[in-house]
Amino acid sequence: MACYRRCKKTTADEFAKAMKAGEAQRKAAAAEGAARVEECCKPELGTTFVPLGCAGCKQVEKKRKADEATKAEAAARKAANEARDNKACTASENFKDTKAPTLKLCQPTATTVNTASTPSWDLCEASAMDQMDGDVTSSIKYTVVRLGADGAPEYLARDASFGAAKARFRANGKHGVPGPLVNGNYLVSMKVQDAAGNAVESDEEITVTQVGDKYLVQGVGHDRQISIKG
Repeated sequence: MACYRRCKKTTADEFAKAMKAGEAQRKAAAAEGAARVEECCKPELGTTFVPLGCAGCKQVEKKRKADEATKAEAAARKAANEARDNKACTASENFKDTKAPTLKLCQPTATTVNTASTPSWDLCEASAMDQMDGDVTSSIKYTVVRLGADGAPEYLARDASFGAAKARFRANGKHGVPGPLVNGNYLVSMKVQDAAGNAVESDEEITVTQVGDKYLVQGVGHDRQISIKG
């Protein structure tokens, strides 16, 4: 059974149960080891001399006992983890994630860029967090549209990564190399979804106007759902 989320509670109780279940078997194995040592270290008939191999037998049994203890602990911990995960599955089998990620825009509402001092103005990357999947910023897809004088859309990027969208925003930059800013009205749409398929979209309208040796870049972010078709 696949769990949507693993339970993170302690496994101490389950581990103790698993160790106790194998206690009788470990005692039997220890008794057999003690019998082997006794037989190996039994004095020669009619003497009190301990056989030369006695020390070696003790060392072998000591190692065997340690190895068995390690194996038993590993098996008990595995059983405890499985029991924990099974409980987590049972508890979460009816759980359904219906909450979309939170998409946070980064573009300022108004920025003045002097190309002489700050010619490298660019789109900044939005961020997204999901209650179950954590940071899903890298999953955000960007669509960049430049609106013509007649309002007709020109798609510069569709469902692209941030890096590609950033390059395309600047005069159709290619291969990660941005071109210059181009006057015009832009619509930058961002969308992201989590592992459960919950999606959120948001858009930002940006106007780039050259004034003398300056670009006036005005951005208005919209925290709303939007679907762009072209």
